Amino acid sequence: MFKSALYAASLSLAAIAFSSSQANGLFEDLEYPDNRNRLERAEELSFDIKSLTSQLANDKVQIERKLQTANSVVIHAYSSCAQDPHIDLSQLYIGHDWTTEVIDALEPLVIFPLATIAINKASISYLISEGRIGEAAFARLAGLPPWFRVGQVAGGIATVIGGMAITDAVTGAIHRDKLRHIIHEQIQPRIELKRAAMINAAILESLDAIIISFNALTASNALNEQQLDTAVSSIVEAQRQRIDTIVASDDKRVKQILHQIDVSKHSWTNEDYYFENEDENEINI
Repeated sequence: MFKSALYAASLSLAAIAFSSSQANGLFEDLEYPDNRNRLERAEELSFDIKSLTSQLANDKVQIERKLQTANSVVIHAYSSCAQDPHIDLSQLYIGHDWTTEVIDALEPLVIFPLATIAINKASISYLISEGRIGEAAFARLAGLPPWFRVGQVAGGIATVIGGMAITDAVTGAIHRDKLRHIIHEQIQPRIELKRAAMINAAILESLDAIIISFNALTASNALNEQQLDTAVSSIVEAQRQRIDTIVASDDKRVKQILHQIDVSKHSWTNEDYYFENEDENEINI
């Protein structure tokens, strides 16, 4: 409910900024009526990216906490199987400025390319949320447009467009092209951040499964090392299948979910994939 209210406020501010640019003499609605829709779409995508960044920052906290718990549970379970258990632990780099000690049995859950990429996006999202990296560094690391700012206030894109020098050369067509480019620059980053959030959700689900199943096995007092190995292998394989489904067919599942979100919000998506003269419309901010 809070996010919905915040999003509504964002679009309201965008509309105000756009109206202000009209009052300054642009009057774009006369010849380019969809510029208002383009502006709202650009702001909407910006809001989605900021929301996903916030979610990914929380993913980092949750993965770190559950990974520690899973470590303890798995170590305890394997220790219960032998009088002199040999427990291998590795110090792993699993995200930007994020290393942690993980029992070898759990490494496959977090150390393979797709999982590592998703966890790294969570890590840098956490760093920006904590103010430990700058906006420009975050944009570069997260694959966002160089002009993107997570801390930008609602209506920021309208300010970028409306703040251009108002001359005869700055026509509705120019604003249309700039808005189109801003929309397009946010399409793929939104997909990639959503993919990362979905993969992190799969990782968290696997860690929950590890914690629940290993606690149950330990409580049964009839466990052996082979049972534990089988349990881990089963959960790792299930996670790989979930992630494969997420990224299959060029992120088809991710795009379907984002489309459903857009439909539910009655989003204007007419030009999400309009790439004519893209190279000529580069934004320099």
